[in-house]
Amino acid sequence: MKMLVVDLLRLGDLLMHRPLYQAMKREHPDVELHILINSDAKVAEPILKQWFSEIHIFDRKQYQNACLDRSASLLSAVNQLSWQIEDLNQRHFDYVVNMTQNKLSGYLTDLIEAEEVYGLTIDNKDRSDFFSPWFRYLEDHVTLGGANVFHYNDALAGGLGLQIQPEDLRCRFDEEPQFQDEVRSLGLKTKGLVVQATSFDSRKEWDVTSLGDALLAFQSLNQDSSITLIGAPFEADQIQSLYGQLQARGLHLQMALLSLGGVTALLNQSKCLLTVDTSIKHLAAGTSCKIVELALGSADVRKTGVYKDHSLIIEPKIECFPCAHRADGCERKTFECRQAIPGDLAGLALSHFYRGTLDGLHVLAEQTKDECAMSLVKTTPFGFWRKISCSPSDWSFEASRLLTMLSTQRLLDGSHKPMGTDVALHLIEEVYLLMGAMDSDRFSKWLKSIEADSFKKQTTIESMVHISRTLRKHHNPAECLEKMHQKLVTEIHVDEDPNLFDRVRRGMEIDWSTSKLVDNFDYLRQLDVALDHSFQKSEIQHRLIRYAKELSERRTR
Repeated sequence: MKMLVVDLLRLGDLLMHRPLYQAMKREHPDVELHILINSDAKVAEPILKQWFSEIHIFDRKQYQNACLDRSASLLSAVNQLSWQIEDLNQRHFDYVVNMTQNKLSGYLTDLIEAEEVYGLTIDNKDRSDFFSPWFRYLEDHVTLGGANVFHYNDALAGGLGLQIQPEDLRCRFDEEPQFQDEVRSLGLKTKGLVVQATSFDSRKEWDVTSLGDALLAFQSLNQDSSITLIGAPFEADQIQSLYGQLQARGLHLQMALLSLGGVTALLNQSKCLLTVDTSIKHLAAGTSCKIVELALGSADVRKTGVYKDHSLIIEPKIECFPCAHRADGCERKTFECRQAIPGDLAGLALSHFYRGTLDGLHVLAEQTKDECAMSLVKTTPFGFWRKISCSPSDWSFEASRLLTMLSTQRLLDGSHKPMGTDVALHLIEEVYLLMGAMDSDRFSKWLKSIEADSFKKQTTIESMVHISRTLRKHHNPAECLEKMHQKLVTEIHVDEDPNLFDRVRRGMEIDWSTSKLVDNFDYLRQLDVALDHSFQKSEIQHRLIRYAKELSERRTR
């Protein structure tokens, strides 16, 4: 049997999907895996060969250039694309998996013949199909900026019916001998700190002064550790300039311009990586190196954070972070987040993490929580990624967020049956770990508090369902939607259910005085689906709280 994975994303996204590729290989050992990638990501071919029998290249630029080439025939690009699709169809794939979730990949996936298709497809009449609630969730919830969202890896795994296991996370990128030789030839001191300071998106790069402050603080506390500034060969001028600026401040640095394989070899010989959001971050997740991610600009760690347990993430505490992924420049024109994280503070956090003094990291995070957010990455027993605040005063909130995500996971998986003991036990254990040395009375009070909050939200949704029924009769629809909006604003934060907020907002923009009900049937259907989704999630959450409460009481008797 054969499976084609359509992964037309950037290099970093391909590297981020490493545990998914490993889970596919583990779950389907007898399936021949193929992958279709963009030509820009061709540099990852040597790495991808450890999972895929054949790597197919989609040269988007070639097709675009053919459209602009006046000397080429009018249908040159169409013919070239048709030949590639025909070539893929001659492979007779049994499964096609679209992990890209954009229009181009949707049209392309629809044209590739297979017995089973997973992910977005768009046919020649522009009708889309997602084939799973998880893929629909990526479209309806994640893109609208919800707070309690699943990491892209987890949403894709859910859509494919996979669960990323600890052994999938431990899987490392293959390292070939010539890349070890590449590192050896530079005569570098290893076993220290590696710094990836550059990114294709300049908004994600840290202010040079702050970076220097951080490395000076780290160097003063770890004088025996080497610091290596890395970059790709095509970044030589930029890295050389940065290297000179940092050296001028008294930093003792090494500089290394390496291939992707060379970076892999260096990271496996190093203790820790300090990185902005770039492909090297995801590459490091498949090595033995510890990781500190500095999230700036459009880096949304909830969706694409470093997918490796026990990594440290540092984020600015400013209103506009993270900014829109496709925005041009900075909307405030000041790149405020570049200076929002004090360099000496980040350097001290990096040092605590580097030396493994996590108690010191927790104290620092608590003292400076108004300046920046520090979180540690953990994959839960429920099979999804989370970042957990290093600040102890946030742990009660983190426990509530875990409950919300668990309820959403069970809804999307279709798990509406009574909760199993294992789920409730895992929830209790996770909350105990989050909230530290907590006695049963404190735990019971926390459960009662979130139970009351959950019941309040459920009642709000029930009330909105009742109000929405009057929309069908077209009795004062504008007034009905205004009531629903007021209830949402008062009782439920927009981050908790952005899809429902979006549906109600769209209804308020309709001119109901001139429109006919039949013209808005699709809107009413979408609103009903959003309300039903919210009600079911609150019901699952309420049921899980009740079950955990009963189990906790039995354990303390």
